[in-house]
Amino acid sequence: MRREDAKRLTIDASVARAAGRSEEPGPSRDCRLFLDAVLTVCHHASFTPDMWDEWKSHAGGMAKEWLRRMHARKKVDAVRAEPDEALRRAIADLAAELRDPDQRHAAREQMGKDVFLLEAAQAADGMVVSLDEEVHRWFARLATCHAPVQRIAWVNPCDDPTGNGAWLEAGASPLPRHRLGTK
Repeated sequence: MRREDAKRLTIDASVARAAGRSEEPGPSRDCRLFLDAVLTVCHHASFTPDMWDEWKSHAGGMAKEWLRRMHARKKVDAVRAEPDEALRRAIADLAAELRDPDQRHAAREQMGKDVFLLEAAQAADGMVVSLDEEVHRWFARLATCHAPVQRIAWVNPCDDPTGNGAWLEAGASPLPRHRLGTK
């Protein structure tokens, strides 16, 4: 892959927390293999200050070592993501439309705590890498009523652990199943 085709990936702390040295099939291995592929291919990891804070408190030893190696290769990009007020209003509107008070609370809570991932992705190359399927479902639902979210890709390292390396090597172009709002 050509260096100029490299993507800036917004990698959630859920991936850093799960990545480990296990060789058994599962999130530990899948996240480690994904991070290792990002390291060896030309892609970069993009971080906002909010993401740094989450990574510092959640990353395990393997992810911290990966991050040191990414820094050494100058593959870590600081991105400045301003709060997207239209996005935040759309989240509040979606939550307010829900009839069930528990769902209203869950929507506000889940999307509110991870809205910075979408904002960071918008400031980078529009791709979030995360294990959090609960917030993924909420953001996919949000994409049906807030069109800008449809441009964001959501990649779970566990969805295709054997194909992720080849996908990253091929340029990490979002597949239709990655796009929010297409599930």
